[in-house]
Amino acid sequence: MAENATETMMPKDGKPAKVRQRRAHTRSRMGCAECKARRVRCDEQRPTCQNCIKSKRICEYPPVKIPLRERRILERAGVAQPWEPTPWDASTSSKQPELPNTPSLVRQLILSASKKNLDLKEWFAKGDLTLSAAITKQMAILAYTEVCRGDFQMAEKHLNAIYALSRHTEEQVTTGIITRLYRPLTDPETIRTSTFMHGITTTLDGTSRAAGLTEAKTGSSSSDAIRRINNWHTTDSGHYFHTITLKAIRMFPVTSNYKGEKLEDIPLTRVLQGLRILTRNFYDGHSKPSPRSPHQIQDDFWQSETTAMLYDGLIEAHQNSVSKNHKSKTDTCNKSEQKASWIGLAVATELYLEQVVVLWRPFTRDNYLYTMRIFQRDLSYALQKPDAPQLAELLFWQSFVAVLSLQMHEKQGDLAKEPGIRPYFEGVVRNQSQILGLKTWKDAKAALLRIAWPCDFTDDSHVKGIWEAVMVDEAVAN
Repeated sequence: MAENATETMMPKDGKPAKVRQRRAHTRSRMGCAECKARRVRCDEQRPTCQNCIKSKRICEYPPVKIPLRERRILERAGVAQPWEPTPWDASTSSKQPELPNTPSLVRQLILSASKKNLDLKEWFAKGDLTLSAAITKQMAILAYTEVCRGDFQMAEKHLNAIYALSRHTEEQVTTGIITRLYRPLTDPETIRTSTFMHGITTTLDGTSRAAGLTEAKTGSSSSDAIRRINNWHTTDSGHYFHTITLKAIRMFPVTSNYKGEKLEDIPLTRVLQGLRILTRNFYDGHSKPSPRSPHQIQDDFWQSETTAMLYDGLIEAHQNSVSKNHKSKTDTCNKSEQKASWIGLAVATELYLEQVVVLWRPFTRDNYLYTMRIFQRDLSYALQKPDAPQLAELLFWQSFVAVLSLQMHEKQGDLAKEPGIRPYFEGVVRNQSQILGLKTWKDAKAALLRIAWPCDFTDDSHVKGIWEAVMVDEAVAN
């Protein structure tokens, strides 16, 4: 046997034969699948490495493989503590605007889950209501972590616990001090996590139907859900949502470490443009009888570039609302461009997708009620701002889609715990209708179309009746 790979071999004719010399290179453990298959070194640049760019190949990275030891630590979260009892602090890299390595972030989220469970147990044991802000934030982070793991059922439980904590806090507090301190900072955490989870589960429902499965994916095992997400992300249609999912995960340190008192208002143009495009592409023209079922239209939407564009707009807007350089960014924009709260716009978008164009998975009761409480607070703040008259059409649109949603959830018995929430939104609809001078449903529909609304809405007569009933209540009250 030759002692090395470059030793010259001597054939029978006595002439030395040239042997191909093997190139030496450092092994790339985190390289893309294409470079590994070709046995070349990958520079690990994401989303596309230089080798694949030069050779015009499809660059794909394998899914994150969490070591068995770390998976066991997560399953025993709150019991085992595999590190020294030193003060907890996020790493320096997690405080940067974006992390260079997505697997590192996912691993960091999972490893931190056990520590956060310990914190929650200690805070609950103290019974100190001033800790509501910290508890709510940690619950939202835990829910976000469970979504990354694929355990949507556990993530839903964390979100439901946030709603229960909110109700308990309001029942115990006699002053408004705690309310003013914690809500502006914890509401975005909850909305961001629930929106991210809702989009993932809605998408999984569609991919499951395409595979001939009917069971609810929120009840699936973590490994099964992660496998389905990975399989879908490797397809051409899943590529769009894969990019947005990674962007949302990378954005997590920016928003979770935000220390400001409130979020900045964000420009409306990009988000509203995304809503108008999805309405035109996935509702107008499909509202009349066609060979495609509503489920098929919904599945096509969640596997399209339109979804990625809508989510990308919401993610970028949220990142701008917490950015330290927010003022410098917005100063370069058109000063006449309208701006509004990210929270209100995100919730109204969810309600619009659920009730109007029907492309959104229905809310669960507790998650819906807490979302509407957040929406009510945010709308109250918006109505008190000096620029509220200039945003009258947006406020009318937001409150009206809320009323449509409340009508449906009231029939299902979801509003028994919140009897006063529907009258509030109906009052906002009446008030904004007066400000805009809306006398007929034709006027109201024109105002809705200027924000985002279907041109050929199939339930137009039903929605017209709801608006007219709200305005009749105003006449009776007067």
